[in-house]
Parts: sequence; C-alpha cells; structure tokens
Amino acid sequence: MDVFISVYLGLSAIFFFWLGRTVWTLRKTVQAQASTIEAFHTLVDGMKTLLDSTDEPAMRERFKAYKEIVDLEKEANERQVKEETRNALKKVSEGSLSSIKSILKDSEELFFKMFNLVFSLMLYVPPEKRSALIEEVDFGEIHEKIKESVESVAAKAPYISAEDQKGAKRLAQMFTDLKLPPLPKED
Repeated sequence: MDVFISVYLGLSAIFFFWLGRTVWTLRKTVQAQASTIEAFHTLVDGMKTLLDSTDEPAMRERFKAYKEIVDLEKEANERQVKEETRNALKKVSEGSLSSIKSILKDSEELFFKMFNLVFSLMLYVPPEKRSALIEEVDFGEIHEKIKESVESVAAKAPYISAEDQKGAKRLAQMFTDLKLPPLPKED
C-alpha cells in the first residue's frame, strides 16, 4: 500500500506539475493574444482614421470649419490693424492740429505786424501812387476783402511829406487819429 500511495502521490505530483505548466503556458498564450489583439485594435483605429481623413464629405466639412476659423482670424486681424491705424492717425492728427494752431497763431501775429508796417510806410507814399502799389499786389480771390480794407485805409491815411516829418509830435498825433477798419473774419 505504501507503494501504491507513493505511486499515487508521484503521479498526482506529475499531473499537478503538468497541469500547472499547461495553465502557465495557456496564461502566456492568452497574454500574447491580448497584446496581438491590442496591436490589431491600434492598427484598425489607425486605418479608420486614415479612411476618415480621406472621406470626401467629412474632409469637405473639416475644410469648411478650417476656412471659417481662418476667416474669423483674418477679420479679427483686419479690425486690429484698422484700430491701430485709427489710433495712430488720431495721435498724428492731434499733434498736427496743435502744430497747425501754433503756426496759425504765429502767422496771425506776423500778419498783423506786417499790416502795421505797411500802413506805417503808406503814410510816406503820396496818395496818387498808393492805388498803383495796391494793384501790384496779388491778393487772390480769397483775400478780396483784405484788399478792400487796404484800399480803404490807403484812401483815408494822411500823407506825410518830407516837410511834415519835422516833428515827432505831429506824427504821433496822426497815428492816434488813424482808425484802422476791423479785419475780415474768415469763415
């Protein structure tokens, strides 16, 4: 009986060893098949992506979506450029406006000084020659009113001859008596 038990135990051990080895081999086979199936799924997904990307209707839809995005970006860039240009022009125009105002103010002061000089010198020109001098100056169409004012003052201004220049008192009296017409205002 001992032999029988030893044989039984020996055969059981061989059977369990064989069974363990078989289970181990089957487990490794299943793992290998799982990795193969996983690789196959990856391959199938890649093929599906490739087929989807070459699908004409889907490609057309993707292209339309891409075009809409590009158009929106283009419009945003155009708006930004317009806004930047508008801001730059506004800064330039503000600077130009202040420069123009300054130039006009300086020009106006110079104009009045020149006007006073002309009227001061007109006193020493004989009245019959004043009209000819005024006619020689080209006032242009815009400054016709200025020409009329100059002619009016030339007609009213007294003549100071060489004999009249003897006393500064008489000259001072003439300047105080001379009333200049107001300058025309430009619209």
